[in-house]
Amino acid sequence: MMQRTTRRRMALISVVVALGIAAAACGPAEDPPPAGCPGSPPDAITSTIVNRVNSDRAARGLGGLAWNARLACLASEWSNYMAGRGTLVHRDLGATINSPGFGAYSGLAENIFVGPSNMDGNTIHTAWMNSPPHYNNIVGNYDSIGVGWARGPDGRIWATENFGRHF
Repeated sequence: MMQRTTRRRMALISVVVALGIAAAACGPAEDPPPAGCPGSPPDAITSTIVNRVNSDRAARGLGGLAWNARLACLASEWSNYMAGRGTLVHRDLGATINSPGFGAYSGLAENIFVGPSNMDGNTIHTAWMNSPPHYNNIVGNYDSIGVGWARGPDGRIWATENFGRHF
């Protein structure tokens, strides 16, 4: 009788430990994105960039990146910020990943761009692919993407591509 009780306790402990390990491996759940963040690429430029990223990743044997509304809002906000100030500058992603709403991420990366008013998604993506640091982000160890762009007062296009890796 005692052996049976001990075995049951050990089995129960094993199940509890296994469930704890599985839950920890999943990492924190992602918070819902802020209201108004697009649930899918909202326009032709954005759609083209996302499709080209996933096509280029597939050509290299890499998995595609899932559209992420939170990253899209982050990218749109940053593109608007740069366009409004006329300054091409990276966001502090170290501060971003430690801010509310980003607890489910173990890594973030960013590509930024400014170009003439006649740029389209293909041209923007090609520019990023031809730049080694931007290329490295596109083919990097990420699982999600958000893209946003803005037109500055002078007509130029400012674009941001944010990449995320979940725990």
